[in-house]
Amino acid sequence: MSPRLATGAACVALLLSACGTSTAAAPQAAAPPAVSAPAKLDGTEFDGPGLAGWRWLHEVEGGRNDLVTHDVGRTQAGALHVEPKVSAWFEQLRAPYLFQERDGDVLMVTRVRAAGRGSDVPGKPYSLAGPMLRVPGADRNDWVFITTGTGVGGQPQLEVKTTRNGQSRLGLLPGAAGWVDLALARIGGAVVSLYRLPGQSWRVGARYDRADLPARLQWGVNAYTSWTSSEPAPNLKADVDWVRFYKPGIPGEWIHSASGYRPDEDLVRHLVPADLTG
Repeated sequence: MSPRLATGAACVALLLSACGTSTAAAPQAAAPPAVSAPAKLDGTEFDGPGLAGWRWLHEVEGGRNDLVTHDVGRTQAGALHVEPKVSAWFEQLRAPYLFQERDGDVLMVTRVRAAGRGSDVPGKPYSLAGPMLRVPGADRNDWVFITTGTGVGGQPQLEVKTTRNGQSRLGLLPGAAGWVDLALARIGGAVVSLYRLPGQSWRVGARYDRADLPARLQWGVNAYTSWTSSEPAPNLKADVDWVRFYKPGIPGEWIHSASGYRPDEDLVRHLVPADLTG
């Protein structure tokens, strides 16, 4: 080898050795978040006579007792039966609410039937019942729910609502008389509601950015009736067949994200428990 070539080869080798980058691995892309099916935690089938593990909001935080009556298994076998007085969830107003406190990410699924007194559909506006999550505290006005019954017009409807500091945003969706499956999930800073009408498939009710919610929340079922009626009178008879809790297995970004989120069918596929997909 000529002296000139030898010198060039030595310089190249020296440069590669000094930089130490000739064999460095390329930066690895961030791994996608793990996804799994919801894991069953526990629940209540309302097969017994009592409400062990559950508490009424008015007994815990004070305020009016807006229950006309309630029982477990007497009015409807294997179900919680609730009849509220004229009541609502609006600003500082409260309605009957039976709950447990839970931490972190939670998926709650329940089967509810809302009827009127003597009719399959409540006859008074905003007479509905269903699952709800709420920030604990008598001075707090922060919650999310999805309920079945009727909002306006005396027709079967679902109400989806998110309330932050007493300011509510609600929507009404077509519903159905009879038993309806309803679900709420809080994952990180996002909340989603889902529903299944009789003989139909699961659908997404609403998605919300609720990064303001603390880790510990109240989870349960609420019932309210007739608050906006020109002739207010109780007109809701609600039955809750069961309540089941799961650990969701999807990231909150799937529900609500500034950079885009997954379509409804992905949420249904990965959030609805396998035993409730048929």
